[in-house]
Amino acid sequence: MRTIKILEPQLIADRWSEVTLGQLMQIEQGDSDDSLFLLSVLTGLPYKTVVHSTLTEDDVYDAIQFIYNGAPNWPELKVPSHLVIGSRLCKLPRVDKVTLGQHILVAQLLEKPLNETLITIMATYFQPLVDGVKFDRDRVSEVEKMIAKIPAVDAWPVAFFFLKSTPNLKRISDQGFLQLRKTR
Repeated sequence: MRTIKILEPQLIADRWSEVTLGQLMQIEQGDSDDSLFLLSVLTGLPYKTVVHSTLTEDDVYDAIQFIYNGAPNWPELKVPSHLVIGSRLCKLPRVDKVTLGQHILVAQLLEKPLNETLITIMATYFQPLVDGVKFDRDRVSEVEKMIAKIPAVDAWPVAFFFLKSTPNLKRISDQGFLQLRKTR
């Protein structure tokens, strides 16, 4: 992490291992060609605040250049056997052992664009493991918040594992995802 001064000093990721899954999904949903948008996502500051800052174009590019220089090969990252979600070490759930409620929720989520629902799909699978109880749809949003904070380089391989392990998700994952382009 590094510090950049916008209105006051802000911590910002300066390598892919520090970008959270939530930030990565925001980048995927937005305009990855807009350097101010990227800076807004990485600092957590509103876009308007970043736009009206006194940063120069070079300052902005220096802060976000890692995004364009050597992004991970996401589908080829190693799938971990566990993820730390919140304060809990969770083994990967078996997608062939989901409950009917999990299956229905995932099927509903597949009706929407994947870059808007990926974290919710992961939370749907992990919620019983994180909470240590049976599936509870009302708790998925809390688990979602925890999953959004996991480093993307740890969480994405697990998401990709789900995409390849679930027949309905496999067809979507084959369409391609995470196509960040290098621009300046």
